[in-house]
Parts: sequence; C-alpha cells; structure tokens
Amino acid sequence: MRMVAIALAVVVTGVHGQAIAQDPTKPTPELKVLEEWIGTWDETMTNKATEWAPKVETSTAVTKRVWSLGEKFIRAEGAWQPAKTEFLHMMSYDPVAKVYRSWYFDAAGTMPRGSMDGAWDAKSKTITWTGKDEAGNKTVGTHRIIDKDHSDWTMIITNPGGKVVLDITGKCTRRKE
Repeated sequence: MRMVAIALAVVVTGVHGQAIAQDPTKPTPELKVLEEWIGTWDETMTNKATEWAPKVETSTAVTKRVWSLGEKFIRAEGAWQPAKTEFLHMMSYDPVAKVYRSWYFDAAGTMPRGSMDGAWDAKSKTITWTGKDEAGNKTVGTHRIIDKDHSDWTMIITNPGGKVVLDITGKCTRRKE
C-alpha cells in the first residue's frame, strides 16, 4: 500500500509540475488568446427551427466575461432574454492535453452537456469546439474574433443518427465602458 501511495505522489507531482512549469504570474501564450473575450458584451442568439427548438427565435443577453481562478479561466455570466435564463460559461486552456476547454451551464439545463475541446486557429482568429454528451449527441461550434469589439459564434448539435437537433448562431458586440 505504501508503494502505491508513493507512486501516486510521483505521478501527481509530475503532472502538476508539468502544468505549472511556467511562471504562474504571467499568462501563457494560450491563455493570452482568451484575453480578447474579456469585457461586457451585448449578445444576440438566433436558432433555426430544429427538433430541440421547433420555433425560430432570437434571444439577447448582456454577458460579462472576467478572468477567474487565478486568471486561468474566463468566467462568463448573463441571462438570455426574454426568458430570463441565467447562464455560466467557463473557458480555459489545458496545458497537459494542449486543448482549450469550455463548459456551459444554464438555469434551463440546456445543451451542450459536459465539456467541449477547442483548437485555436490564429489565422482566422477562431476557436473550433467539439464535444459529445452521454447520449451520443455531437456538438461542433466556432467562436471567431472579428475585431476588438465584435465576435460571432455557431453551434450545431447532431443526434447519434447524424440529424441536426439544434442549430444556433450568435453575434457579440463589446460594450464601451
């Protein structure tokens, strides 16, 4: 049992040391990518008619994105109107897996469930997100920086048979503060 504890300590220390090898007071280049999303944003989200959202609808939100947890995560909060659905969205970079991570939660319990992995394309200034939930539904989305005050995003979810069950797009405009 003692050998298991020692082996576990070595593994945990090795992985932990790998993740924080860089000066913790300076953001990594990967985290610097996320800085462009910091601020207060007016968002408009529109869905196409699909199985999960049968009516075409547009929602709006004022989203505040701030650094959180030692400036290792972006925490975004707001409420989609007119339904007043509060949400929390977290983004970060996983230095061990070398991918961006995204988690979205809202008071309505909507998708995507679980986490999504992202890859940054510096040329197009776009993170492409992918994920799969416990039911086998696949999510593919993008979030693109257009300029310092504008971004847009997409999200398409398909069921295990490949049918699109949710198709939404969003536009974001930074508020002048």
